[in-house]
Amino acid sequence: MVIVTTEYLKHTEFFDVKNAIIHRKRNFEDQAMPRQTITFSEPNHAWIQSKVDSREFRNHTEVVNDVLRKTREMENGIEAIRHRLIAAENSGFTDMTVDEIWEEAGQSARISSE
Repeated sequence: MVIVTTEYLKHTEFFDVKNAIIHRKRNFEDQAMPRQTITFSEPNHAWIQSKVDSREFRNHTEVVNDVLRKTREMENGIEAIRHRLIAAENSGFTDMTVDEIWEEAGQSARISSE
């Protein structure tokens, strides 16, 4: 189960992970920081904690932000592939055989490498 709430704070960020609160002062006078309260299952909490304990990340927030960034990158890649597949479908069909398609692809590769 994941519960997320958002508020904007000016100087302090709170991040609640399985009844543990990490409180970090912010030195940014004019920058609003989002406040997130998230509840993780025990296996997810243990995994996040192991990343911090191994010193791969300094805190829970860095772990979660890294996972979210990687997920966004993956979704963007999937979206790009989806657009290419749609473009390929919209380009029409061919009466060429598989061997003819391979031959044409090989010729294109030889031309582009010269």
